[in-house]
Amino acid sequence: MRTRRRAPSPPISPPPCPNAPTPSPSSSASTPSARWHDLPPLNGRPVTADDVKFSIERQLSGDTTFVRAPQWSVIDSLEVTSPTAITVKLKAPIAAAHHLFADVASFIVAPELAPDGRDITLDHQVGSGPFLWVEWSDQRFASVRRNPAWFGGDRRPYLDGISLVQPRTTAEVESGLRTRALDVAVVNRTLADHLKRALPQLVEYTVGHSMFFSVRYSLVNHPYNDHRFRNAITWALDRREMVRKFFDGSGGLSPWVSWPVSRWTLPESELTVVPGYRPGDGGREADLREARAALDAFRSEKTLPADPLPLFVVDATESAIGLGSVIRDQLKAALGLDIRVVPMPLSQLVGLLLSAEAPFAAGPDTGWIDLDDWVYPYFHSAGTRNSFPLRDPDLDALIEKQRLELNETARRDLGYEIQRRILALNPGANLVSERVVALAWPYVKGYPLDTTDGYQDRFASCWIDASDPTFRGRA
Repeated sequence: MRTRRRAPSPPISPPPCPNAPTPSPSSSASTPSARWHDLPPLNGRPVTADDVKFSIERQLSGDTTFVRAPQWSVIDSLEVTSPTAITVKLKAPIAAAHHLFADVASFIVAPELAPDGRDITLDHQVGSGPFLWVEWSDQRFASVRRNPAWFGGDRRPYLDGISLVQPRTTAEVESGLRTRALDVAVVNRTLADHLKRALPQLVEYTVGHSMFFSVRYSLVNHPYNDHRFRNAITWALDRREMVRKFFDGSGGLSPWVSWPVSRWTLPESELTVVPGYRPGDGGREADLREARAALDAFRSEKTLPADPLPLFVVDATESAIGLGSVIRDQLKAALGLDIRVVPMPLSQLVGLLLSAEAPFAAGPDTGWIDLDDWVYPYFHSAGTRNSFPLRDPDLDALIEKQRLELNETARRDLGYEIQRRILALNPGANLVSERVVALAWPYVKGYPLDTTDGYQDRFASCWIDASDPTFRGRA
C-alpha cells in the first residue's frame, strides 16, 4: 500500500502521543452534515432519509437470490418523517437489527445512481465516505483520493490518498518497501519474517481474518446424501496441514463461524475434541480411525461411483494455493478415495452449486460480523445461500430463536448449539482462516486492520509522521 501525505503536515499534539493529528472541535455536532461526493450526478447534495429508504427497498425488492433479502424481510414498514429521519417498524424483534443497518453490505446508494433499482455501474461509484475513487483494475491496483468535504471531518482524512497495488513477486514487495515506494505490505508469515530480518525497523500488525476456505456437499446427490460418507471425508481432511501449507502456520481451524470472530465462534477448547479437529499425532490418528470407520459403514450398504469423484474448485484459488489438489491428495492418502479436481471461475461454480450440479465443491468465502449472517443465509431452510440444500427443522428452530434472543450471552449459547448441530450434520465445512500480517514503516500511524472487510473508512484516521527518522528517503 502506498499512502499520499497531505501538505501541510497534520497538526502536532502534546505527549503522550507526540506528532499525532489533533481533531478539531466539530462545528456541526447537532446538525446532520452527510453529503454525497462532489461528483456528477450528485454534486455534493445532502444524504437524505429518502436515500436510506430507497436503498433498503432496493435490496428488499431486488433479485430473489440476493443474499440480503431475507434479512430485510423482517421490516414491516418504512416511513420518512423528515429529510433526516426515517421510522422503521419490524414484524418482530430481531437481535441483529443494529448490525443489519450498520453492516457493510447495507450501503446507502442514491436513486440517481440506480434508477428503477438497476445495478450501479463501474463509472458511477459515488458515495459519501472519507475517500473518493480515482481508478482501479481488478487483480492489479486501486486508488482513492481524499474527500475534503467528508462529514466525519475534524480535518480528517489526514492522507491525500491511498493506492493499493498487487506486486507480481516477493522481490517486488521487498524492493518496494526498501525504497519506500510501499509504505505498508500485507504478506504471508514466511515473507514477513524474511522482511523483518532484512528491514528490522518495520512494524508488524496482525489480525485473524474471518475469510475462510471451505468445502460444500450437495445433500441431494449420491454419495453426499449419506451422512456417513460426509462424515468420513470431513473428518479425514487434515486442517492443520492446510494451515501450514496455505498460511505458513499463521492461521487457525474453525467450526462454521471462523475462529477470529471470537464473539460467536465455538470455543477452541470444545473444538479440539471434535473429529477432524483433534490436535497432535494422537488426535490425527483418532480422526483417521473414525473417518475410516464411517466410510466402511457407508460401503457396507452402498457403492461409490466407478469414476473418480469430481471436486469443483474456484480456479483462482486452485492456482494460488492448490486447495483442490491438497484435498484430493489428503483423501487419497487417508481413505483411498479417487478425486478429480475441476477448476472453474467462481461465477460458474456458484451457478452449479445453486442447481445442485456441483455435489462436492471447495473455495474461499467471506466472513461476517454478526451470528445471523453466518447461519441464516446458509443453513436455514429459507436461506438464499443454502446451496446444500439443507432442510433440518431442529436447526431452523435454533436459527430462528437466536434472531429473537436479545440477551447476548444467551444468544451466544444458541450460536454454540447451532454450530454443534452443523458439525453433527456436516453439510459442509469451514476449514481454515488466515492470520493476516501487515508490515509498515514506523512513520505510518493508525494503520487499521480488522477481522473482516468493511473497516476501510478507518483509514480516515491513518496518518504519516514526517518527523519520524524512518520517513527520510520517502519520495
